[in-house]
Amino acid sequence: MPHCPLAQASQLSFVMAIAVGETILPFLASPELLSYKWPNDLLIQKEKIAGILIETESQGGLLMEACVVGIGLNVNSAPDNLAYPVTALRCHTKVNLNQDVVFSALLAQIRHYYQVWQQEGFVPIREAWKQRACRLGQSMAIRAGNKDMRGQFIDISPEGALLLKEDDGRVHTFMSAEIA
Repeated sequence: MPHCPLAQASQLSFVMAIAVGETILPFLASPELLSYKWPNDLLIQKEKIAGILIETESQGGLLMEACVVGIGLNVNSAPDNLAYPVTALRCHTKVNLNQDVVFSALLAQIRHYYQVWQQEGFVPIREAWKQRACRLGQSMAIRAGNKDMRGQFIDISPEGALLLKEDDGRVHTFMSAEIA
């Protein structure tokens, strides 16, 4: 992991989302159903199939010194009784799944997209993510802290922040928020 500004560390969620997405695409019977929900979930037909969590360690609050990436991918089963719909890769494929094969493919994709990010920056990652972005260009409700807002999801910033445009034209930038 390079020593990079903490503002860039949030880009890793998108790097990992692309890696997970590219891992599962070859297994899907209908690849067009895959989408990325800002900032760290992958969906198939609006059901969560994967989530990404990143914890960073910084020195002086400016540079990332280390990070741990957690990826949860429902390969053969999905948890029950959650507040939101979930699915498993097995439900959307025509092939028998071997978790070791999926895991090996995921590691290769992580290496590849991490290298793309290091060598080419966030632009190609951001553009690839936006091609499958869930609700980009659509109206949505979000909760940031104790504030609820509604607006149009117009873009993600060069740092990975969600850009939400209210009806009055004001654009708000969110580095973290819950999408309803």
